[in-house]
Amino acid sequence: MSSNSASATSPAPGVPETSESAEPPESTEEPYPHQHTTQYWEKWRGVFTGIVRRGLEGMVLLVAIQYFHAGEFHKAWLAAAVSVGQLLSPLSVYLAARLGLPVARALALLFAASGVALLISALFENLHLYFAGVMLSVPLISMSATLVTELWRQNVPDLKRGFLFSSVSERGSLGGLAATVLMAVWIGGQLERYRAVFAVIALCLFGAAYCFARIPSRALERPRRHPWAGLAWLWKDRTFGYVCATWMLMGIANLAILPLRMEYVANEDKSVGLGYDAWIVLLLIQIVPGLVRFISAHFWGRMFDNANFIVLRIVLNLLFAFNMLLFFQDQFWVQILAAVCFGLGEGGGEIAWSLWVTKFSPPNRTAEYMGVHVFLTGLRGVIAPQIVYSLLAPLGMRTITYVTMGMILVASAMLLPLLSMGRRMAAEQNALRSASENPVPGP
Repeated sequence: MSSNSASATSPAPGVPETSESAEPPESTEEPYPHQHTTQYWEKWRGVFTGIVRRGLEGMVLLVAIQYFHAGEFHKAWLAAAVSVGQLLSPLSVYLAARLGLPVARALALLFAASGVALLISALFENLHLYFAGVMLSVPLISMSATLVTELWRQNVPDLKRGFLFSSVSERGSLGGLAATVLMAVWIGGQLERYRAVFAVIALCLFGAAYCFARIPSRALERPRRHPWAGLAWLWKDRTFGYVCATWMLMGIANLAILPLRMEYVANEDKSVGLGYDAWIVLLLIQIVPGLVRFISAHFWGRMFDNANFIVLRIVLNLLFAFNMLLFFQDQFWVQILAAVCFGLGEGGGEIAWSLWVTKFSPPNRTAEYMGVHVFLTGLRGVIAPQIVYSLLAPLGMRTITYVTMGMILVASAMLLPLLSMGRRMAAEQNALRSASENPVPGP
């Protein structure tokens, strides 16, 4: 039994059993003729999307806060832009399947359309057009996550997937780190230069679209139901549903804190934030975490392939909790340490978030399982900023930080009953790896 078949194992005591309908067939490593082509173009795609991701993360809210002096409505929705696309990700899978598009071609179309939308934000110096362009471009990018996981399930072997994906993550971290440093130097204190930055990011989106267009892939099975029918796996496969519930609690806490980190270091109102210069903001929010992500990428890839996944998830949760504890201080060196914790958490979290459903789903249901996971990510991402901005004035940052830390600790405790299942998954995968590396000679 391979890592795909984790849902077939019995959960730990106290956790509901997985439904038989969700059990994957016994898995064997089949040939993957497009593995090397996929790896080659995905590494280049990783560079482009690393620049896009870190560039937009570092700039979207910063420009809204310090340049346009946007109100709470615009800031809350810009913070939730990624999540809006994640909520719509089942629709992108449904349309790609209905149209019979190969997975990689559908991804190329999404990224090309996102590049066009971002150019709108770059061409016009107007808050409403800035808002409209970002709110179209960013969701189109985040809609792609389910299809990316499906592409890797189609073209890359199970036993190497985490380590090979870490190379893409590593390239993305390096590209994003370089872009963030150049952005900080270029912008300095002149935020009106964001328009040139957005134009370059749009070109990177077109580059990513080209990379996807070069990768062979298959179309998904034609759907027989509505786009969100896959949500039924939350109760059909109850172990998967339980893990999604723990991830929901942790994710709401983490996503609630993300915009507050920017608010705390960038807001010039001293009663709310520290009003750091743009380059210091980018150092804490992007450069230090990006460097740590790059250094740790291969380590986390090997951990995903070899370690107990439940332990891995708990460790990542605790790294995010430490970031929350340390970041909202006024000592710069403590904030640097917090940024290191965040970079470690994100380095492992990106790989785990992108690939974990391949440990639970049957091979032909990967897109559906990932669609559920991405939809729930989007749901919490839309909810969290709205809640945190509404509670910021009455509660204050410090109280919100303690509440969110508590939520992460509860989510981690909820995973403890699954430790034995995680051990079985790791043992089965390591046994398969040993058998593949040391095959029994034939007669």
